[in-house]
Amino acid sequence: MDAEEDPGTSGTPTIWSQVPAADRHEVLRLARLGERHPSPEVANAVEAWAHREALDKWWNRAPGWLLPLLGAIFVATGVASDLIVLVLGGALVIMFGLLGWNTKRCGALLRRIYSR
Repeated sequence: MDAEEDPGTSGTPTIWSQVPAADRHEVLRLARLGERHPSPEVANAVEAWAHREALDKWWNRAPGWLLPLLGAIFVATGVASDLIVLVLGGALVIMFGLLGWNTKRCGALLRRIYSR
C-alpha cells in the first residue's frame, strides 16, 4: 500500500501527534495571538485534539490543580513518616499533574480559538 492509499502515511497530519513539533509550537504561538494556523490540515488536527479535552468524563472536569495538590500531600506525608516511596510517588504525581494542568490550559486556549 503506498502513501496515496494510506492517509496515515501521507504528508498531511490528520491527528495532533502527526503534527510536527515546529508546527505545534507555531499553533500555540498563533493561538496566544488569537489567530488560527494557516494550514487547514493542521487546523483540523488541532481542533480535534482540543475538543477531546472537553469530553464529558470525570477526569476532564477535575480542576488542574488537584493532582499537584494530592502529590504535595503525599510528599508531606512521606517526609513526616520517613517513607521514601511515598515521597517519590508524590513527586511523580506532582510532575504528571503539572503536565496535565498545562495540557488542560492549552486545550482551553485552542478551543477558544478554534471554536469560532
